[in-house]
Formats: sequence, structure tokens, C-alpha cells
Amino acid sequence: MDRFKFLKSACLVVLVVISFTSCSNSDDEGSISNEGFFKASLNNKDYISTYKPTEALYGPGFWDSCDNLKELHSTSLPIIETSEFSIDSYLTYYGNEVDFTKYKSSNASTANLDFQSQECLVDFTLLLSYVDKKSKTDYYLKKTGNVNKVTDVKFVSGDNKESIYAVSGNYSVVFLKPNGTEIPVSGTYRIFVYVYK
Repeated sequence: MDRFKFLKSACLVVLVVISFTSCSNSDDEGSISNEGFFKASLNNKDYISTYKPTEALYGPGFWDSCDNLKELHSTSLPIIETSEFSIDSYLTYYGNEVDFTKYKSSNASTANLDFQSQECLVDFTLLLSYVDKKSKTDYYLKKTGNVNKVTDVKFVSGDNKESIYAVSGNYSVVFLKPNGTEIPVSGTYRIFVYVYK
């Protein structure tokens, strides 16, 4: 009988240890907390694309700043792609640390990702493109009501040549089909940007 109580107690201890271990793993969002990501919600579905800070994304690109004195850099966020559509996005930022650290998140904006555009951009502009893969058609942003809000900028690491910052934010935009039908898209992002010292 004592042996039965011992086995029962041992099994109970093992179950408790396993449940604590699995709870601590499920509570830890480590799989995304140290990654860059781009999340999009549309048509009642959520999509996410992630990358590690050490993985190279497209960029930097260069854009004219509305500041006229400084050049903006841009780096891509991970592309969201399905068999029906793809959403491509870039974030602009000042490429020199002395300018970057004077950021004003209130300047954040949205614009169409159009490499032929001659318009000037502001710091932290979220550039977006939506491609309908079935019709092979680009949809452009509605001219008003689109929002991009930078919620956090954190220093990650650096050396004597460059610094890495994590820029997080949320957005809510509307793309227009050629017939005027609206496609609302909203989500969050975190991107790692490299700035020169």
C-alpha cells in the first residue's frame, strides 16, 4: 500500500512539473518578441510574416524628404502573400543617427509604395502596396483617412559605425479597387532599422 501511495505521489509531482513547464513556454512569446514582423487583418482574417533581425530584407532605399535637407532611408517589412493577394511595405526613416534620434512619431504617415513617385515623404512613412494576384492589379490607398502610428522606438545594439533600432507601430488603411470598392486593412509591425553614426 505504501508503494502505491509513493507511485501516486510521484506521478502527481511529474504532472505538476510538466504543467508548469508547458505554461511557462506558452506564456513566453519568445518566438515573436525578438523578431521583426508585419501583421495585417483583412476580410475577417489575420496574416503575419516574421523575420529575424539578422536576416536581410530589401533596403535601404532612398527617398526625398519633405525636410529638403535630409535624405530618407527605407527598409522593407516582411511581405504578406497568399494565392489571392500580396501586401508589400516599407518604412522610411532618417539614416543618420543624429537625425534619427530626433524623430517625432507624430510625423508618421502612409503613402502608396510607388517607386516612380516624385512626392516627398516624412519620417516614419509606411509605404504600402496591395496586388490582387487574380486580376494582376495594383490597388492604391484611399487619399484620406489612412493612419500609421509609431508606438515605440527602442535601441537594440550598435558598434562604432551603426546602431540598430526596433521601430514598432500600428496602422489602419483603405485600398481602393478600380470600381471604388474599399479594402480596409489594419495591423501592427516591428521593423529593425540600421542608422549610421
